[in-house]
Amino acid sequence: MTYKIRVILDNDNDEDVFKDFEVSKNINLIKFHEYIKKEFNLQGSEMASFYSVNKNWETLIEYTLVPFDDNCVPMERLSLHEILNNNESSILYVYDFMNMWTFFIELLYETSKKENESHISIIFSRGNVPKIAPKKRFTNDDENILSNDFNI
Repeated sequence: MTYKIRVILDNDNDEDVFKDFEVSKNINLIKFHEYIKKEFNLQGSEMASFYSVNKNWETLIEYTLVPFDDNCVPMERLSLHEILNNNESSILYVYDFMNMWTFFIELLYETSKKENESHISIIFSRGNVPKIAPKKRFTNDDENILSNDFNI
């Protein structure tokens, strides 16, 4: 079985940047991470995580490249279908926690096409990936939270 997936860059300009992939639902998360890096021209070997999210894109569970504590689930132990499926159709991917390349990943649909478990290919691309990570904007609510938490 394969998934049709859209990976959307959280971008701060007017141009949409996304890629659609056909991917085996059994692909290991580390292989999926490496493919996203390649297709979006992300250089280096920075830390990265996938996150399960609720309908408001708030993070729930972190799936890490390198687990730091018992609350993290290592990517190497999971296949894509274990965190992205018909019940959970959206996940978040963050690469390079200093620059915060952030991607919204959505399951478009599942097909009955059978592929080997490492199959992944790009089927559509739109927009140009910027050379530097888009800046993150914080709302007033975020600033108030920071002020209260750190007595700024």
